[in-house]
Amino acid sequence: MAYVSGADASDQFEQVAGVAPLLERWMAQTRAPRPPVALLDLVEEVRPDAGTVGADLGAYSGAWASQVVDRYGCHMIAVDIAPAPLAAAERSKVRPVNADLQQLPFRTGSLSLVWCRDTFSMISDVRTACAEIARVLRRDAGAVIYTADTTPRLEPLERAELIEALTMPSWWTDGRRPIDDAVDGAGLDVIRAERLSPEHQESALLDAEPELLHDLAVLGRLEREASSLEALTSSVWAARFRAWSAWPAYLLLGKLETIAWVVRKP
Repeated sequence: MAYVSGADASDQFEQVAGVAPLLERWMAQTRAPRPPVALLDLVEEVRPDAGTVGADLGAYSGAWASQVVDRYGCHMIAVDIAPAPLAAAERSKVRPVNADLQQLPFRTGSLSLVWCRDTFSMISDVRTACAEIARVLRRDAGAVIYTADTTPRLEPLERAELIEALTMPSWWTDGRRPIDDAVDGAGLDVIRAERLSPEHQESALLDAEPELLHDLAVLGRLEREASSLEALTSSVWAARFRAWSAWPAYLLLGKLETIAWVVRKP
């Protein structure tokens, strides 16, 4: 049986003590992570003209659409399949529309921008979604598509638990390839396809953001007390809360990744 002798352990401790300051120096010298709001910078690459109309697909309450309006001066429509969250959009700077991303209620070539954040992972057919985005965009207009997918680091059991708990679409297990293929199949030109994780999670940790810290605390509590939450709700909901809480940890560990595609309709 291999073991570490007392002398070896002492030597390793001294080495760690000597190298630890290098880690902090490296942290100070390397690029700081970009916060989530930096995602808006990508719109610059397909900048819509002021006064033109764009759409936020999967907009929920329209918060991101409102930020696009503030920054770029275009009009934005908040599209979501769930009607309840859109009530908040009615009180903001965007017009809410209850519709399916895979069947958009817009004329062909009518939009100057499509913004789609954290929505693709919840739809069944990304090919249809990308074809619809291409259809509604006018020529030379563009879209920013940002979503999470799996990586080979996600273990089979972890993958199965996420898919079952969150009812993820079947294509999601294949990583980013289905979206790359769907974008290409829709005839959209890729200006940029950039992995942004785990920058947003790293930024949140460095800023001690309460939401992320709470997610990690819930994950730890579930490791200890999952049965009591199951008794309070159900095993299905306990699994969902665990999956949601594990999501940022999986991004930090590279088991999930977030990719931003900036595309243009030629």
